[in-house]
Amino acid sequence: ETASPSKWVYPENTSFKTKTEQLIEEISTITGSTAIITWKKNQSVTHFLLTNTETSAVTNIPISAEMNAEGSYQLTDLAASTTYTIGIYNTVNGEDILRGEKSFQTTENFPDGYTPVYLTAADDPNEVLAAQSGNVVLVVPHSTAITFSKTVIVPEAVTSIVFWGASGGAEQATMTTKTILTLGNKDVVRFYNLNVDAQGDYFFNLQKGADMTDDISTNINTLLIESCTISNSKSLVRAKEGISIQINKVSVSKSIINGCSGDMFAYKESTVAQIPVTEITNSTLIKPQGRIFYAGNAASFSIDYCTMYGWGGSKAMLELGDKNTLGMSLAIKNTILANGGSNRKAHNANAAANLSLTIEKVYGTNDMTFHSTLGDVTKYDKPSTEVFENPEEGNFKIIDALFPSSIGDPRWTE
Repeated sequence: ETASPSKWVYPENTSFKTKTEQLIEEISTITGSTAIITWKKNQSVTHFLLTNTETSAVTNIPISAEMNAEGSYQLTDLAASTTYTIGIYNTVNGEDILRGEKSFQTTENFPDGYTPVYLTAADDPNEVLAAQSGNVVLVVPHSTAITFSKTVIVPEAVTSIVFWGASGGAEQATMTTKTILTLGNKDVVRFYNLNVDAQGDYFFNLQKGADMTDDISTNINTLLIESCTISNSKSLVRAKEGISIQINKVSVSKSIINGCSGDMFAYKESTVAQIPVTEITNSTLIKPQGRIFYAGNAASFSIDYCTMYGWGGSKAMLELGDKNTLGMSLAIKNTILANGGSNRKAHNANAAANLSLTIEKVYGTNDMTFHSTLGDVTKYDKPSTEVFENPEEGNFKIIDALFPSSIGDPRWTE
């Protein structure tokens, strides 16, 4: 039996392209200066070409037999916050054949003197922290969501800690938390570049947990919340009880606090807490429902270059539990107060006698009214919907050309 001859047709003006080969499997453990590249082992490959896309500088990295057998290599001496493209090649008869390519972005540099520890969704953070000591950066990879299903306790052996959301991805690193607390002495406790869902609980909460045998004793030099978005908290920082609680300074900067249902900084419940300085700068507060500051002991509070929208509830910005408390100050500067209900107060009656109050360059939209304690607020005769682009959707870009410049959270005016 004879087969029929094949019939070939060659369409005019057509072409096709085969799928690009990809031997590179992953770029991982990315820092501000290093990254680990993994590829399929024991392939016909001779070198990498690493390109800094910002400077166009190209580095040739030979692949040794040992490296190829391992299928893994750490890239070093990278520039921080920089995008790179790396290709893996095989040289055949003088020609470089591309066999895989990926791009990645380095993070900012971690603080000097800190040990980076990379957290995955499968890790128990308390087990990870229990194995650490000294200064630790707990890294949440970019575009990664990690859920803490129980209270995270930073043990005494950790002397400083940064909860670090790595940059370089399309989305901010995300943490879903119950609450976080520390034990022992800490120089720095810092939350950086994270998108946090507090699930209606206290975010940083100095309160003895049900599974703890000893009362809390902690001394923190600085507690920082920087470049974060924290949503659905009951309080941002709370001190309830303990043998000794000292935080020399609490600072929130370049952050968005969205939907705090209770007192944002709740210190009054602790009779021992000493927290002399609390400041909020370059930040946006969206629909806070309780007091911003609830204090018991002598302290200084400040809000500077902030945008506050939808201030709800009936409480004052600052409330004291004891009218005899001395050494209290509240400074509000360069800030927008918008859409916050009626008769809003700077402080309650207990604070009236001994409080040093400063209000400078604070503007209030006409969809809220102010008590005499906020009498120095400049009334701006437009509602928030005409000042901001889309405030109910969290967009506070200033659209009113007549609104004073350099007021409020700078992210909305730049």
